[in-house]
Amino acid sequence: MNRTHPRRPEPPGAPAPIRHLRLVVGVAAVVCGSACGAPRAAVPVAVPAGSDRCAATGATPPVPLTARRQGAGVVEVAPVCIDGRGPYPFEIDTGAAQSVVDSGVVAALHLPADGQTPDAVGIDCALLRRRAVVGSWSLGPVPLAGQDVLVAAGGWFGRRGRPDGLIGSDVLSRFGALRIDFRLHRLTVLAPEAAAATHASVLTGSATQSPPPLLVHGTPQAVATLTVLRSGGTALATASSAPGSGRPAPFVLDTGSWSSSVAPAFASADGLRPEGTPVEAPGVGCGGTVPVVDSASWQLGGAALGARPLAVVPAPGGTEQGVEGTVGTDVLSGYGSVVLDYRTALLWLGAG
Repeated sequence: MNRTHPRRPEPPGAPAPIRHLRLVVGVAAVVCGSACGAPRAAVPVAVPAGSDRCAATGATPPVPLTARRQGAGVVEVAPVCIDGRGPYPFEIDTGAAQSVVDSGVVAALHLPADGQTPDAVGIDCALLRRRAVVGSWSLGPVPLAGQDVLVAAGGWFGRRGRPDGLIGSDVLSRFGALRIDFRLHRLTVLAPEAAAATHASVLTGSATQSPPPLLVHGTPQAVATLTVLRSGGTALATASSAPGSGRPAPFVLDTGSWSSSVAPAFASADGLRPEGTPVEAPGVGCGGTVPVVDSASWQLGGAALGARPLAVVPAPGGTEQGVEGTVGTDVLSGYGSVVLDYRTALLWLGAG
């Protein structure tokens, strides 16, 4: 069983990316701050048609997804079975460094606590303080190794029309690479699940690497270099992004957010122009509205992006940790398909 390791202080003099790694991978792409009022209206989700059985095949066939448009992006949902029960609808969320299960599912399945006293972890507008142990589970037909998961309480997950949890980069990264097809509504992983990394690491990609032919069909539209952070079983992918004046900063790659976002201080310092009316705050459990700014022409890990609205919400840790925003499915779904390669720290956009 894969277990989440307790957090340990980094040694003095460790490189800045390693010193910040424990903080950045706490989970979450967007911390809503003042936008966390009453929960917004539920986004109806359901398990994909034909996925009403819990039978893992032991192979890596495509995982069926359902998608519902939210704003300019989409929410992607996959069927997940736990201890042979389900399937339950779970978001596919690369912006979460750890996977989450709703407290109602934990209680119904009598999942045991992990026996540790973890630090409180913020995921969007929720603060998670509990962990549970999942003995066996599966993502569609793809089996998953047992592990510790965060337990969400507070009413966002598990309500009618809402997901029962999310599959984060801690799980997704163990397949090496994955393809999300927004047009065909399916997820494909590169290889069977590997063991979780047990040590902290920072990997930065190089665009000279070739794409994985099993997942990228033909010539991709663009490639973005990423930085993949791993620590104690968690994982997260960020990309250097430069909206506005072109000052580069890390943005979290976040398939769990329907809108890309930018931190308030970054938007102000770079003179990003206010645009239109406020929008619903993106992120699990968030309520209220937030202002919007114009990104102007910007780039993602070296790949040029067109101008688009960015929601202004605090990023995890803000400038102290260096994370200044998120890249959501409003950008990613426009390419039709994307391939995220955690092994080479590359994102292939428009993967054929």
